[in-house]
Amino acid sequence: MGRAYDEGILQINHRSDAFMALYAGLKQTLRDSWELPPGYEIVFTSSATECWEIIIQSLLSHQVHFLYNGAFGKKWFKYAVHSPNQSFTLRGSRFLENEGADTIALSSDLRWLCFVQNETSNGTAISMSTLENWRKDLPDTRIAVDATSSLGGSWLDWSLADVWFGSVQKCLGLPAGMAVMILSPKAQEEAFAHRDQRYYNSLPTILENANKNQTHTTPNVLSIYLLAELWKQLPTLRQISAHIDYRSRQLDVFFEEKGLHLIENPAVRSSTVKALVGNPDQIQQWKESASHLGITLGGGYGEWKGKTIRIANFPAIADEAYQTLQTLF
Repeated sequence: MGRAYDEGILQINHRSDAFMALYAGLKQTLRDSWELPPGYEIVFTSSATECWEIIIQSLLSHQVHFLYNGAFGKKWFKYAVHSPNQSFTLRGSRFLENEGADTIALSSDLRWLCFVQNETSNGTAISMSTLENWRKDLPDTRIAVDATSSLGGSWLDWSLADVWFGSVQKCLGLPAGMAVMILSPKAQEEAFAHRDQRYYNSLPTILENANKNQTHTTPNVLSIYLLAELWKQLPTLRQISAHIDYRSRQLDVFFEEKGLHLIENPAVRSSTVKALVGNPDQIQQWKESASHLGITLGGGYGEWKGKTIRIANFPAIADEAYQTLQTLF
């Protein structure tokens, strides 16, 4: 951040050569480290919830199916229900948090399938093997994935979906205020074919600017700069994901021995968000004890509010913090 200030990054114009070089450099760095397939485009928005809106307004058409098992997936679906976009027929299905999303029957004529891959509210995740099966069974279906709590921390097979997005304050370890959206060639074609220009943040406008390494609105230049500098120094995403998975397995064993997991089925447990159950007195005690050790425990969310705590297994948190954490239980 000090270097960004010294170099004048905070005042550059987003139409300038300096910004376009920054944007182009970041895209190339992410394409290399994250191993993005050819033709996938990277754009920036203010948040993952703005990505919900952009997808609903600029991409969804025909038959659309939302799958959810927690608060954030349900919110995205509910927003689609009330959308003024009338070009799609909508269905939503909830699956139980200890069951896989593959328990839901999907129609072969689906145009879009939308879901949260890593549900922050309850610590569940939809596996890459499930996405792979959907890709095989629904080759003509476009898939949109909210990966907010896994983007930058878990290895994701980008070829298995057409839209991936997530905010930067989770596994990417940056201050809140920006999201990264990754779009396949098919998603880009869909946006230009749909071309709904009623909205300022229409995806065709965003993509037209991204092709010039620009943004259509004044962006969060500092976050773009920090993301670019960060991923020049970090290991590859595969290497980061391997360490996160290893730490996840250690945490799972520890909390299984204590009988604290909200999600009893390890096959659907998130590697980056751990949800633990307790009574209100226990939860308050855990939070207070953690605070004395300089650790902030996340509270429960949605229907699990007051019943759970959530522990982030994010790359920016040192291994030593988890060793300290385990002394609380």
